Amino acid sequence: MKINLMTSPMNLHVKTVLTTTMALLLSVSAQATFDTNSYYNSKYNTSVKTDGISAMVNNTPIFKSDVNNTMQRLVTMYQSNGQPVPNAKKLKDIAINQLIMRELQLDIVKKLNIRPKTSLINVRLMQYAQKQGLNNISELQKKMDSEKHGSYALFRQAITDDLAIKILQKSQVNQRVDIRESDIDIFLASPEGKSLNENSYQTVHVRIPYKTENNKKSYKQQADNIARHIQSELRFSRDNSNTEISRIIANAKEKYNYPLKIQGGNMGYHHVDTLPIGLAPKIVGLKIGQVSIIETKKGIDVIKLADKKVTDDLFIPQWRTRHILVAVNEFQKDKMAEYKINEIYNRLRQGEDFARLAATYSDDPSSAGAGGDLDWVSEGSMVKNFEKVMKNTPKNSISKPFKTEYGWHVLQVVDIRKYDASNEVRRGMAKEILFTREVSQVKEDWLDELKSVAYVQRFD
Repeated sequence: MKINLMTSPMNLHVKTVLTTTMALLLSVSAQATFDTNSYYNSKYNTSVKTDGISAMVNNTPIFKSDVNNTMQRLVTMYQSNGQPVPNAKKLKDIAINQLIMRELQLDIVKKLNIRPKTSLINVRLMQYAQKQGLNNISELQKKMDSEKHGSYALFRQAITDDLAIKILQKSQVNQRVDIRESDIDIFLASPEGKSLNENSYQTVHVRIPYKTENNKKSYKQQADNIARHIQSELRFSRDNSNTEISRIIANAKEKYNYPLKIQGGNMGYHHVDTLPIGLAPKIVGLKIGQVSIIETKKGIDVIKLADKKVTDDLFIPQWRTRHILVAVNEFQKDKMAEYKINEIYNRLRQGEDFARLAATYSDDPSSAGAGGDLDWVSEGSMVKNFEKVMKNTPKNSISKPFKTEYGWHVLQVVDIRKYDASNEVRRGMAKEILFTREVSQVKEDWLDELKSVAYVQRFD
């Protein structure tokens, strides 16, 4: 029986960094990402299609209507991101390629019987429902089915397929990316690697111009109202994605009937020396989640500090802990385990040696031989109740018996310290950067492999 011991002293800060990497991996690139709602409207529409076929992927046709809908979505995406829209031929190629790659991946999803967790599907549905101004999934189902019978089930299937593809990509691409410790050492010795010692700031930046190009007309009052509206929206939104920011901007423009173009998005992480000169001092002074309005010659800027990475010195609390576990399992029921741990606790109170009792009675094979020693433990590395008891136990003290999903424990906090995890954090960030760079090419190679062994034919 083994509890979830810490795997690294990097603590939750590095876990957050690595989680960011996973999020990057799971999101599909511009060549393969789908807006589920838009895709649902074509792919999962139950009406019979008679508009012709653009391509065949194994036994699945891709209809011209699918391609046209995807092209329209791409145009919207490029425009909202302030990017130039490719010419019609290039745009069509991108759209067809997206549809082909999606079908190839869905074929593998079906063969491997990949099924996303219901909880993940419901989270996505709830996010969509909230964006529609609805309170729950039931309201979303009722609304969609009232518009067209069966729409909700088809939409749910579209989301399920989207999540399944992401799970497939994670399993296939992850195992192909190999970042060695020597690669991290080389990177950290480079100028880019050395810059990881500096703080970096992730900002959301929205600019609202209020003068026309010829300065003949000013919309200052409307711009002020929009700035306050967007400030309020950003302040209460935990979603800092470009999709959410575009939605907030579009709603503000519509609400105030604003004629001028508003641009904005998540600007990513930047060090102080790469932030806009006039805005840097104000950004540095913000707290995470705080939103500020700044008026400049170019318009009114709404800026939110979405996140801040502090890597110069990172001291985290750690507890030198040892424990004794009496497992609850099919051979030892809860009452018996509780009785045994209470007997052990009484013997500890009478002065018996903790290490000797742990070696004799603990059911945790990973620590019993070391007298129950778990080494230095960081926050977030143990199961919830174990960590709670550990943090509330004074130094050199023994806890009362307590229960986790593994059984009954007593623990002793031998020492407490502040540990400098800066080096581990920097190495974690370096690995994230190298992983992100390599994963794009690895993913592209994997998708090319899929395409090379499949039957794909285009008819236009």
